[in-house]
Amino acid sequence: MDLTLQADETQIAAMASEMLASEAGLDRWFREDADVAAEERRLRALAAELGWIGFGAPAEVGGSEASIVEEAVLFREVGRFLAPLSLLAGATAARVAGPELAARIVAGEAPVGLVVPRDAGRLWRLGSGDGALALQVEGERLTLLEADWTVATCLDPTTAAQCASLTSVRIVAEADRPDEARRFGLLAAAQQLGLA
Repeated sequence: MDLTLQADETQIAAMASEMLASEAGLDRWFREDADVAAEERRLRALAAELGWIGFGAPAEVGGSEASIVEEAVLFREVGRFLAPLSLLAGATAARVAGPELAARIVAGEAPVGLVVPRDAGRLWRLGSGDGALALQVEGERLTLLEADWTVATCLDPTTAAQCASLTSVRIVAEADRPDEARRFGLLAAAQQLGLA
């Protein structure tokens, strides 16, 4: 069994790396005027334009239907350049949401943050300093939520964070499909590999 990347997968990695090196060099976080929210909006717009948010999404919502391997290769490069978590959350949410909302997510018009464990009646969201959507992953269940988020402080200066009262949270879509949860886990691992 050959586990090395195929030519098209290598080409995806090279293209993503080249684009991110020119548009999202790591030196951007060393500038005094670094604005996490503005940077995230800029990179989300670029990723949407390049088709990265919808890379693995169905064609009917504007996606490219890339394989999981191709998408993982892309997210490894995304991680290497400290691109926002909202790209990962959006890529997964585009496969969970209804067609109309999924198309808006793929187009970069509906940003999606990533929910982390709740705390004392609040829900925390990482990534996506704007918008109302958040993806929650619990075991094999993926839930797309909408809430009224307020800005919170994050220990990581490159990541936007928000919190919301559980009373303001509304479920937009749910998927209890192990394959989608595993796909999210693989893409998250690929992004973390890039970070490493």
